Amino acid sequence: MRFRFPVRFWLAGLLVCFAAGPVFAQTGTVTGVVRSMDRGAPLISAVVQLTTPDGGRVGSSLTNQTGRYQITSAPPGTYTVVVSITGYETGRQQVTVAAGETAAANFDLASRAIDLDPVVVSASRQEERALDAPARTEVVSEQEIEVRPTVTPADHLRSVPGVDIATSGVQSTNVVARGFNNVFSGGLYMLSDHRIAGVPSLRVNLMHFVPTTNEDLERIEVVLGPGSALYGPGTANGVLHMLTRSPLTSQGTTLSLIGGERSLLQGSFRTAHLVSDDFGIKLSGQYMQADEWEYRDPVEQAELMKFQEDPQFWRADMMRASDLTEAQADARIANIANRDFDVERWGGELRADWRIAPNLTTVFSAGTNTSNGIELTGLGAGQAEDWRYSYYQLRANWNRAFGQVYVNTSDAGDTYLLRNGAPIRDRSSLFVAQLQNGADLWGGRQDFIYGLDFIRTLPVTEGTINGIYEDEDETTEFGGYIQSETALGPQFDLVLAGRIDTHSALPEAIFSPRAALVFKPSQNQSFRLSFNRAFSTPTSLTQFLDLGTAIPSEGAARLGYSVRVQGTGDRGFDFAQPDGSYLMRSPFTQFIGIPSSTLLPASQARAFWPVAIQVAATQSPMPAELVQYLSQLTPASVQLNYGAPETNAPQFPLSSLDLDRIEAIREETSNTLEAGYKGILGERVLLAA
Repeated sequence: MRFRFPVRFWLAGLLVCFAAGPVFAQTGTVTGVVRSMDRGAPLISAVVQLTTPDGGRVGSSLTNQTGRYQITSAPPGTYTVVVSITGYETGRQQVTVAAGETAAANFDLASRAIDLDPVVVSASRQEERALDAPARTEVVSEQEIEVRPTVTPADHLRSVPGVDIATSGVQSTNVVARGFNNVFSGGLYMLSDHRIAGVPSLRVNLMHFVPTTNEDLERIEVVLGPGSALYGPGTANGVLHMLTRSPLTSQGTTLSLIGGERSLLQGSFRTAHLVSDDFGIKLSGQYMQADEWEYRDPVEQAELMKFQEDPQFWRADMMRASDLTEAQADARIANIANRDFDVERWGGELRADWRIAPNLTTVFSAGTNTSNGIELTGLGAGQAEDWRYSYYQLRANWNRAFGQVYVNTSDAGDTYLLRNGAPIRDRSSLFVAQLQNGADLWGGRQDFIYGLDFIRTLPVTEGTINGIYEDEDETTEFGGYIQSETALGPQFDLVLAGRIDTHSALPEAIFSPRAALVFKPSQNQSFRLSFNRAFSTPTSLTQFLDLGTAIPSEGAARLGYSVRVQGTGDRGFDFAQPDGSYLMRSPFTQFIGIPSSTLLPASQARAFWPVAIQVAATQSPMPAELVQYLSQLTPASVQLNYGAPETNAPQFPLSSLDLDRIEAIREETSNTLEAGYKGILGERVLLAA
């Protein structure tokens, strides 16, 4: 694609540049160093703002790896330099800027246990004060994390407003923000050090799969409300971001041992060291064991009893319904209701940070976690056996430019469903590449953030989850975004953002806009009015699910019928053929060598009459004369019916079915209009609504 710009635009740009020269020559610079008062170490990524006496922002900057900052193009005058960083008191200093000169303002900040206005990165994908963010952002600080022993990071979120946690076991939880919870929720966009942390193809958030230890967590940020304008799909309800400590700024060795009810025993460690002044490495790991709360699912028990009462028939029914061999059926039957209440988890992480230059840092990290326990799903409880989750990540920051690539992998091991014993094979992976940059114009009065995202999801379920879709369930997503933040005046900021995403299983690109007006009557008060459009794409599980299972009606099962649960794929279902006819599956085809999953013209239904008679005679003994008589009959016509698979469900003629097509599952969109307030009263009370 090529863009053409008229010559007059280029000439106008040159005139602006030349005209701006004398103006810039009359400005000054503010620079300095920000350190920790307790340790004397430089504070990295502190937000530094140059403000007017009435609170208007003139310019802003971030401290580099040596704690130094620089704000250029400041008009002559007297200003206040405000420094903010999580875990430290806010620093303020007055400076006088003279034309063509440099003013210095150095800071030694004292740490504090509770930070009412921390620096966050998740609301706008860049560092900013929480009060300045265009969305409600809650932070669990490092100090809070240090004093609270937890089994998983989810325990730190129980007191965060707007967050709902459903606990389903000693370590199993489901976390959502501003949304409805369920046993297999992926509604919250979960990140760990800028990396998607959910299970790759299932898109479910299992926080105990994340290998990060409690000792390594620096803070947790929760953005309440839509985030699609910057993050893309899956962020309709919010963003959860866990950030860990860098070995360049936090060295030493920490050991932790906790115990409690249910025979809980958990040990973890973190050790970080500097190899040189600019290269650090850290290693962390954990082990946990406990006894799960005991529960007997009545559905599992009923299914188990069925196989005990008539093992021969129900074994054959399972083989027919799911196209299994005898050995596979026996393995499934042995797994029904076979609960193991021993919970066990172990994992570790390795990270290396290299400061190549004062403004360029690269980070390599890798981690793995293996879990055993009982997990709830939409198909009943599952027994996780040696489910391993791993990742490999490489990222770099150069000034405001950010780039990363990473791979998440999942191996479900020997996991199986407890209600039917079906194995769950998930050897899926997620590949992501991202680029982001920013530009600060006109002395900080105009700021841009823009970037590109590439996501490739590769499900591998060996037919146990995606069935017939196994070879066509890979998806590719590509997105681009830009956000503009404009200082309309000393007290008003306008935030505008837009993002375009494409998805290989969706027919059209999706646009996600954001608009927010932030009013700051004072340094510690902020009102906002925002509009967001967010969307969620179908998960691999909902779009490509394909499972064979037994029918709940015993009478129908004895006639050879079963149920197949299917997603719509990326094309949907066509029931009526071009000539108006229908296709069908028959349980009797297997008796003549045709798989029961084969689709056949419904007009051929009467061809299976002799086979149906033989099956009925086998299930319910009939006199040989009656069997012979019925076998000689040829039905003149067949009345085809459809209905629900429950016992005594009403049946209707197929000709009355007004459902020729079911469209494929598409994206779900939501529009949100929000008004909010956040302020610090008397430097001691935080009020948010």
